[in-house]
Amino acid sequence: MAATPEQLFAEQLEIFRQEAYQCAQFLYEYLAIHGAAARDENLRHTLSRNALFWNTALAALQTSTLIALGRIFDHKGKHGIRALLALARKHATIFSKAALSQRKAGIFASNPQGLQDYLNQSYELGDVEFQRLERLVQAATDRYNKAYRPLRNQVFAHKVHGEAEKIEALFSQTNVSKLEQLVTFLVRFHGALQEALTNGSRLTLRKTRHSVNEMLERPAGRATVKPVQEITVIDTHAVLKAAAETVSRELARRRHS
Repeated sequence: MAATPEQLFAEQLEIFRQEAYQCAQFLYEYLAIHGAAARDENLRHTLSRNALFWNTALAALQTSTLIALGRIFDHKGKHGIRALLALARKHATIFSKAALSQRKAGIFASNPQGLQDYLNQSYELGDVEFQRLERLVQAATDRYNKAYRPLRNQVFAHKVHGEAEKIEALFSQTNVSKLEQLVTFLVRFHGALQEALTNGSRLTLRKTRHSVNEMLERPAGRATVKPVQEITVIDTHAVLKAAAETVSRELARRRHS
């Protein structure tokens, strides 16, 4: 039995979520290690004791970030950001109030007035919303193609040997803050489409922190739902602190033995 447009879109949206979240996890773990070490001499000492391991892990995270970005912005890919947006526009009726009513019918089975009230507060997506998303996606794609696509293709996916100046020139096009914004845009893009599909919400890309330095300086509070980049930074910092404390205890034990 063929999948319905709604099932097809939901499947592709989940694939995109996995790609976007993985990209955020790779980048923010990489940045959190560097950022935490820069703030903590004891942690720097801990990492230097096993430098080969940590350098290998950092290189793997850096490579994985660029490879994941390449899949997301691949204009020929079936699961990239452009393919997802094109699918949403092709099957725009899945964002209608009629479609939302069918999805929520079971929840409001004994409360038809509640369903009607819910639908009255929902929002149907139209050309204006999709055109706005297309402009945002185009801007993000242009940023990727200018600064990261050459780096991904010539350094990480297909190694360029013996051309140090060329590689340095490619890296000079990058900027950590802009990369943070690019990656968190992908997470926000997924969230907007997910909310529109699930709850009939407007296509709003909710504001979220992107600076790893800010996250390390002021960790998120006790909010139940945190963006994936915040969770990644919190978890990475916790693991690093535990490692540093273990090393400190071992060194203290040796001094007193």
